[in-house]
Amino acid sequence: MFEKTVKYPPMSHYRSRLPVSDAGQKALKLASAIAVDLRTRANESDEEKRIPADLLARMSDAEFFRMGAPTEVGGGVVDYPVMFRAIEELATGDGSAGWCVLTNLAAATMSACLAESGARKLWPSAHTVIAGSPVPGGRAIKTDQGYRILPGGRWHFASNSGHATHFLGGFQIVQHEDDPGSSFPPKPGEPFPISYVAYFDRSDVELIEGSGNTIGLKGTRSGGYTVKECVVAEDMVFRMFTPPGRDLLGIKGPLGIGGHAAVFMGVARHALETFYKLANEKTSRRSGGNGEAVLAEHPVIAHEMAHIEASFRAARAQFYDIVEDCWARWNEYGSVDDADYLECELANVHAASVSRDVVNMVCKWAATSAVFEGAELDRCRRDVQTATGHVAVQDNNLENYGLAMMGQAVMMGSAFDAAGLRQSAQVLEEGARNRAGPPPAATEADLDRDADLRVAHRFVAAMIASDIDACQAMMADDIVMDSPMGPREGPNECAEMLRQMNQMGSTPMELPVRENGDIVAINHAPIGDIRLVFTVANGMVSAVGLRA
Repeated sequence: MFEKTVKYPPMSHYRSRLPVSDAGQKALKLASAIAVDLRTRANESDEEKRIPADLLARMSDAEFFRMGAPTEVGGGVVDYPVMFRAIEELATGDGSAGWCVLTNLAAATMSACLAESGARKLWPSAHTVIAGSPVPGGRAIKTDQGYRILPGGRWHFASNSGHATHFLGGFQIVQHEDDPGSSFPPKPGEPFPISYVAYFDRSDVELIEGSGNTIGLKGTRSGGYTVKECVVAEDMVFRMFTPPGRDLLGIKGPLGIGGHAAVFMGVARHALETFYKLANEKTSRRSGGNGEAVLAEHPVIAHEMAHIEASFRAARAQFYDIVEDCWARWNEYGSVDDADYLECELANVHAASVSRDVVNMVCKWAATSAVFEGAELDRCRRDVQTATGHVAVQDNNLENYGLAMMGQAVMMGSAFDAAGLRQSAQVLEEGARNRAGPPPAATEADLDRDADLRVAHRFVAAMIASDIDACQAMMADDIVMDSPMGPREGPNECAEMLRQMNQMGSTPMELPVRENGDIVAINHAPIGDIRLVFTVANGMVSAVGLRA
């Protein structure tokens, strides 16, 4: 979640591939078969604001809602790229069905942060469906029995809420019922709230009336909800923004590689199929007054559709090229890097944008056949317009990715990072280190024989005491300090940054020790343990770097 510089993703002449497993081929065949019935009953899905119960049961039986769940509870049957191909296939029938499986995928994956006993309660079968948001919309008081959820919390955009068996919701811990907790998002100068996520039973949840009335993706009922006052057991809760304090449950895939474009691409395919059928039935006047002809005989339309097909197929191929390459390398090496995430996020936004353009262009040529309520093309247009509201696929993300490509530091992170789930080799190593606990504190003898450690020790002690003037007195003239807000240079800038961070609220710190030759102090920040690496020269602190 820190601002970071991401290595430019190089162009590669070779992309790794793994064959589709038997389970993957079976999943795609089932998705195609279910999509046929989803399309014929899409109006029913819209009207009821939920996937029809019998089709939902077929989707569950096909393991679509358990795709991202831990292997200990039956997840991991379907290979990672197949997850998105299955979502796309379902969306060719009904965008709502694809979106429901997509959002459930993240909620299922985050359940790997639970204790195994909690995960087993959450996943008694493949028919668990999860709605909700990890955003800290509620408050709770810690008790001996677990977490007492206080009334008044509200969560929004809970796709699947019309048919969910469980809900996921983020919350803050407060000391008493009148404690309002921290603002979210935090106001300027306020610390980022420490948040937890709970999995609630459907019986503890009340849907907010009228909150799911979106113009498209109606079958998702992506509305708001509240939670009745209840106590959630310890094993149904995990803490966000922290490295795991134990081994995670097993997850099968390079988490975060993939995305919402799968739904957009499925809806675009539906629109294209519908238009090609219409093009051979609907007549329109030719330009120049040369009589009428079916749309398929219009040269201008043929030219436009060729461009549309080329753009769409290229964007779709790029998306799966990245997902499948990352899956193969994750299987071989156990990790992918930040450049992979950057490239995938860029392709996700691009494929979604191209798919949206496909639907809009097809609707333009379909003319009045796309404007009546209940028409297939009308639904396609409303679905992509609604899906475009999601922050992950908005075009303003392109600015962030463009800056990263040019070597600028940008904020990189996702719900998977926040949950401590990105299982790269680096994160696994850091998790093992955190489980081992901090290194032993420096002794007086250590300080007596290590002058540089002694300087860093005094510096951190001054930070803990909020004596920023004392810190500044120990800074070298050319000091450079890294921070989540970006690097600072010189004693004045660095001291001012420390004062700002102090005003935002101090977090527990350990005094520095020698760790593999480096001078390191641990800051127990809300987003996890951060190691501050000190460089000392001529008795002054000359650099402080961050190591997540």
